Amino acid sequence: MANFKNIPNPTPIAGPFNKAAEIFGADAPVSFQEPRRQNQFQLKFNISDESYPSEVIFDRVSSVGLPDHNYNVMMLNQYNRQRHITTRLTPGTIAVQFYDTKDSQFQVMLEKYTAKYTHGFQVPDNIASLNDVVSPNFDNTFGVKATKNGSGRYFFNNIVITTFDVGGITGSTRTIEAFNCMISAASHDTVDYASANAIMWNVQFQPEHINMRTDGQTISASDSTGSNAWKKVTEGNTIFAKNEDGNYMTDSTGARVIVERTGPPLSRSEAGGTTLENGTVARDESGRPINLL
Repeated sequence: MANFKNIPNPTPIAGPFNKAAEIFGADAPVSFQEPRRQNQFQLKFNISDESYPSEVIFDRVSSVGLPDHNYNVMMLNQYNRQRHITTRLTPGTIAVQFYDTKDSQFQVMLEKYTAKYTHGFQVPDNIASLNDVVSPNFDNTFGVKATKNGSGRYFFNNIVITTFDVGGITGSTRTIEAFNCMISAASHDTVDYASANAIMWNVQFQPEHINMRTDGQTISASDSTGSNAWKKVTEGNTIFAKNEDGNYMTDSTGARVIVERTGPPLSRSEAGGTTLENGTVARDESGRPINLL
């Protein structure tokens, strides 16, 4: 049976007491309070166009800019008093740096996208080189194209950015999903005889809406007996943790550890401690609240 009975009072790794370690859960077997890491992510495209795979996980990227949110606050007068109100929520762009690989992985995607909405990048030479201003036989190759109404309207149905919090790709994650995305700009790089750096594509995607979701079904925990996968189990308004054997995560007294619950905020003296099944907060020998998660 895997529980925390054998570590009733975790030894702070930052010394007898460190406020930052307490806030970010540095002394806990598993810390959900620490910041997410920039290099733990995955980028996925869901594409509607039949000329391209419907789902692409794009690993050949240098960086992905998480979208901003503009709340468009404006000031109005209420008699002699000024009030600020939110008029709308506007999602910002998603900036992605793609590697310009020798197999043209991103370039092919860009060519398919551009051909859907415009004349694209494969105009025949005899048409691209025409220099007449007015011609009786006007060629209508250039310009934008009419697109389908409905499911085929957007080349990128959505773009999904997933950050891995605990336990890798099968553990707890945070997902940012951008819907109905259009490319607003695609900037290529510079070639230089004095440099051997990788050539990049810098692309701006403009979504219509952003959804954010945190999935924490799996908690990867570790004790002195090795590793265990802890699953969140909801009972009423309380969430406990169970391992694969069906055993609850417990403290040194055998009380089940509450992972999450709804209710009034903790008092100052309880902040930072793990709430136990009996409603008390786990404490160390000095009476300070401790985090068992």
